[in-house]
Amino acid sequence: MKYLCNQCKTVATWNYAPGKGDTYCCDIHVPRGCSCNLIIDDECDSTGVEETDEQGRLLPCCEWNYSNNGFRAE
Repeated sequence: MKYLCNQCKTVATWNYAPGKGDTYCCDIHVPRGCSCNLIIDDECDSTGVEETDEQGRLLPCCEWNYSNNGFRAE
């Protein structure tokens, strides 16, 4: 059995690691944008621009784990 998104009940491909193990989201509902994804320039300064995925969307916080096939309930 796979975990489902807490909002729409489709297969969850994202899990919030610091949580209690009960925060799951699909690719549509995962919160996007976080200061941990700021692009750093050659002088190790933040550019103020966040990294994006291949579809041009902001990345979720680095505390979200991703599984292409969804997360399985043990």
